Amino acid sequence: MIGDKITEIREKLNLSRKEFASKLDVSQSTIINVETHKFAPGINLLQKISEFTDFPLHKLAQEEFPVKENETIASERDRQIGQKIKYYRTIYDMTQDDLAIALGYQSPSVISMIERGLRGISKEKLLKFCQILDIHISDVIEYNPDRHKEDPLYQDFMYIYNSERKPKAYESIAHLIKLAADELRNGH
Repeated sequence: MIGDKITEIREKLNLSRKEFASKLDVSQSTIINVETHKFAPGINLLQKISEFTDFPLHKLAQEEFPVKENETIASERDRQIGQKIKYYRTIYDMTQDDLAIALGYQSPSVISMIERGLRGISKEKLLKFCQILDIHISDVIEYNPDRHKEDPLYQDFMYIYNSERKPKAYESIAHLIKLAADELRNGH
């Protein structure tokens, strides 16, 4: 639990709760309550702890918000994907609540964590995001031909994305052919 992790970090620094609280500019009771699991720390406190101790924020956040099945721990790529998700969500005028509901998350705080690079997003949820906004996976995952030749994640996405898009593409092509044939028949 996060309280135990914060206690462990504080004790490695050989700081009392009072000293630790002072360094973080919070009350001693805040540190006591977090370490004894009376309440969970907010993201602001986690950021202060991370900055003061150089303990990675995403690891602290993972302690507080454990990774569930079909979710991943954030990596540098996940941070970039999170930024793209935020970009497209705002362009399409969606709130974090809207996106959380659409992707099947219980809370918009998960979207906030993904967008800030504190948590990864599963392949399934990322694909669903692209489908909801009708954007291509390469709009979210930066395309680098040399890297993607060997990248199983990108290859998986492309296979799924293209296999689900083919019927729509064939339908569109058939429609265009029909329109062109109608035009020719009508002498235009």
